[in-house]
Amino acid sequence: MEIPAHLKREDTIDRKVLPISDSLMSSYKEFAAKKDFNILKNYGPFEIMQLYFHADQEGDYETKYALYSKNGGQPPEEQYIQEMKEAKMALSEALRGYEFASLYHPDDDPEKVIGIQLHYNDRPNAPVFQIVQDDGFWKVQFLPLQ
Repeated sequence: MEIPAHLKREDTIDRKVLPISDSLMSSYKEFAAKKDFNILKNYGPFEIMQLYFHADQEGDYETKYALYSKNGGQPPEEQYIQEMKEAKMALSEALRGYEFASLYHPDDDPEKVIGIQLHYNDRPNAPVFQIVQDDGFWKVQFLPLQ
């Protein structure tokens, strides 16, 4: 793994997105059942992104929807779930060629995290998975990879 010069080593995350760890799977199952963010309070932005990709891979659109920040302009839950069921592209396709991730900061605030940048071994453009801290919990922005 070659880290670009502009990235700080402490911002680099050298882990796979999928599959998720056993402990994260345990928290996923509990969150899926209860939809309570307190279950996820000890996880950082990368783990929340992992849960989002896992929920998509499982076709668990209710849990995927529950991971969203509620200030992002998403459609009503029933409409979202119907649209996801009709969509043909699996989110995991976005991970093809994935090599590592890094915390993404806005230019004007290098301490604030606003996303996870995905770095690939086969393409230079690195999309940012948008995430926000909301009421002390990391939550996914609606349409996080746009």
